Amino acid sequence: MENEKPLEFDVSKLFNNNILHQYDKDGQITFLGYLLTKDNWRIKDNKIIFNEINTDEKINEEIEKFDIYIRKRKYKTQKLILETAMVVGIFETKELLDEDRKLIIKKEQKLKNKDRKEKEL
Repeated sequence: MENEKPLEFDVSKLFNNNILHQYDKDGQITFLGYLLTKDNWRIKDNKIIFNEINTDEKINEEIEKFDIYIRKRKYKTQKLILETAMVVGIFETKELLDEDRKLIIKKEQKLKNKDRKEKEL
């Protein structure tokens, strides 16, 4: 990335930065989701532009902040599961998690079937 060139995201090309190119498409899109929670972006010519993120140093700072954000979310989830296990027991917690997993799979299948039917039309 050239000096002082804003970070841009294009749906077909993804980010315009070599540091971020080391991540696959899903990783870049996940990072984009994080950046969109901030107020410093705009859309121009079908690209999302982050004017304040304009150097490799600033990109590395955002990656570090993103890592902390992800770790906090993971910690909160793990803590909630642990607290549940402490209150209702390990077996019951496993059953609750298994039920959540079944519900997620059921909803995924429902969406896949809906998408498949729409494509057939």
